[in-house]
Amino acid sequence: MEPIPYNPARGIPPAELKIRRRLGMAMINFVKWIGQNGPEMDDVMREVELARYRRVIDEAAAQGIENTLAWHTYATWSNDGPERIECFTRALDCMDSGRDALLMTPGPRRDWTDVHMRADCLFEIGRIHFHEGDPAVARDFLLRALPLAKEAERLRAAAKITDDDRLEGRIAELLVKLPD
Repeated sequence: MEPIPYNPARGIPPAELKIRRRLGMAMINFVKWIGQNGPEMDDVMREVELARYRRVIDEAAAQGIENTLAWHTYATWSNDGPERIECFTRALDCMDSGRDALLMTPGPRRDWTDVHMRADCLFEIGRIHFHEGDPAVARDFLLRALPLAKEAERLRAAAKITDDDRLEGRIAELLVKLPD
């Protein structure tokens, strides 16, 4: 299904707003559950919560509403390699569509978020391929991620990002571990 047309001057159409709110609440509830259960997280309950969250993401997507952060959040917590690749790819597709960008305030933080999220998605896809024994594919994704991670680092101060996930270093570390 095609997304509902969005006109920034007129706001988000009510039907889309309802779907986006449901998706946002599902993400908040999932992240809250993760935060409350931390390291003691029960694997079975985690899978139940992931499945609940995925249903909402899929229902929204079936109505033409997708969100970069929703896909990225799900992919981060999934343990299934192919599913993680699918979800990180969906997050990249959402960014490429530009639809989420219309909903964000332009400026340095948005610029950093966009570049960092792209780098992180590519890194994670490369990391999955690395661990699943496909070094050539892993290298391709990691080499695509590295310049983006460098750009995100360059944008960090202007965006007032204070935490450092060492993304550039983690990418470089994995590249060094790849066979020639």
